[in-house]
Amino acid sequence: LFDKQGKKQDVADLHVKIGLVNHQVSEHYENARKAFEKALSLFKSLDGKQDHNVATCYDRIGDTYEKEKKYYDALHFRTSALEIWKKVLDANNPILGQSYVALGVIDISLEQYGKAIENLDRALKIYANSLPSNHSAVALAYKRRG
Repeated sequence: LFDKQGKKQDVADLHVKIGLVNHQVSEHYENARKAFEKALSLFKSLDGKQDHNVATCYDRIGDTYEKEKKYYDALHFRTSALEIWKKVLDANNPILGQSYVALGVIDISLEQYGKAIENLDRALKIYANSLPSNHSAVALAYKRRG
């Protein structure tokens, strides 16, 4: 059983790496998404639906949709990632802040400025409790907020 699970983990990790390489090549977002979806399926079978790896795959799939300007699909996947991270991470984990920033950026693209400010403020609150005030993530969140 361990060997089979270990192999699944290795294959899932490989799909993530393939996805990341394809993501770096701007015309290959669909290929990246397919690789992340394969990894997602494997991680779900290994770790269940509430796992950090599952959330990371959702987030990366959302990012591919965002790069293609498919903002509602991006919002769906990024929100799915956030919901898992809220269950498995400490409330002040910077990953949650990054997730709220990503949602805020999508909200800006959808011209939902009130929601964008709410999400960016959530990120800033998390960052205030987890990062030094001169951290680049804090500066980026303030820049996005305007």
